Amino acid sequence: LDRRYMAELVRGRHVFGYRAGGRPAGLMVLKPHRYRGNDLDISFIAGTGEALAAFRSFLSRVARECGTQDISGMAASDEMAAALRSLGMKPHPHINAVPVYEYPI
Repeated sequence: LDRRYMAELVRGRHVFGYRAGGRPAGLMVLKPHRYRGNDLDISFIAGTGEALAAFRSFLSRVARECGTQDISGMAASDEMAAALRSLGMKPHPHINAVPVYEYPI
């Protein structure tokens, strides 16, 4: 993630924020799924319980309006996994581990 890519996400209207008491309290990046038509993909989500509850309501409304059948997300951290679970998302029944590779430098 760099400044240029973040600006691209903002221009594409894929970044959603939540404010509480005039301060940022949550952030979500929601994009169209790269392979499946109207489906959506959460590439990042974090925030307070209040923010995550608001995002859950927002996702339900967006899914109905867009005819979305599926919202998916991959968690690269325990915090993001907890945030996805707070939205009511459940682990995929056939995928329980994703290999991660690093290039030695």
